Amino acid sequence: MLRGVTLQTGETVALFARGLLAELTVTLGGWYAVASGVLARWPVERVRISDVPGLTFALATREGTWILTGTLTLPRRRRSLARGPIPSALAPAVVLVDEGGEWAADQLFAGRSELVGWVAAAAARLVADLSAAAGDRWPSPPRRRS
Repeated sequence: MLRGVTLQTGETVALFARGLLAELTVTLGGWYAVASGVLARWPVERVRISDVPGLTFALATREGTWILTGTLTLPRRRRSLARGPIPSALAPAVVLVDEGGEWAADQLFAGRSELVGWVAAAAARLVADLSAAAGDRWPSPPRRRS
């Protein structure tokens, strides 16, 4: 468990620890809007996308190259193949089981300034790649509690 300072404004949550922005939770549109500004100010370790369950971005460096990794992790799901008004608990039906899955895609940057300048566009490309890989399993936004 990370220990640090947590700031929350609306649905955005930021955890600062170890001298960096260790984790940011924000909507996908929010990430596109603030990514360059955030990365210009702080090193960021992980970004969780609140309106696309299972979607995260991670940043790392290796030998002077910055790496933005988008990852989509989906749980196992069961889909009933039965149609009709009788609930499946009363009339067992055939189900299709989709195993859990994880997809990842990387975008490399020659330096921090390139990362800061192109992160939103790169994140959008990674999301498009992950969406294509996940197909009809792309997650719906979480339901709001009333």
